[in-house]
Amino acid sequence: MWFSAIYLLLFISLIGCILPRVKKHAQALRTPPPRTPSRLDRLPQNGAIRIQPASESGLSDAQIAREAAALLKKRGYRSEARTEGANPSVGAERGYTREIGNLLFHTSLVGLMASVGIGGAFGYNGQHLLVEGTRSSTPWCPTTLSPPAPGSRKTPWTPTR
Repeated sequence: MWFSAIYLLLFISLIGCILPRVKKHAQALRTPPPRTPSRLDRLPQNGAIRIQPASESGLSDAQIAREAAALLKKRGYRSEARTEGANPSVGAERGYTREIGNLLFHTSLVGLMASVGIGGAFGYNGQHLLVEGTRSSTPWCPTTLSPPAPGSRKTPWTPTR
């Protein structure tokens, strides 16, 4: 009984943990990626790609930012090109798929335990003890367990009527 109580408390705690995380993750998915920092060299993971200046390539700064956003989107980033203003930039981020998988796993675990609990509450399980050589005391189960006769093909302890 204490084991079931511990499981019940753990799953209540799991539900209490999942619900705020789902809400926060849904809000994060709806917000656009953060703006590009002015000092990228301060970030631990940054990189630079040298491209032709807009004057040589024939593309405007806004078109280059849109193409960079499309390239990042192909590589699995959530990206947004910000072309307004004098300095267009691209904001991108990723890492949401891992959290979606984590939340889906824990939610399915709660669903599995709920279905096991509901099945146990509304299911039926009956047991009846039969002693060798005696008849059943219940009229709906008149069986006797007897050993097989010598030379018969029955398996040991076959129920007979």
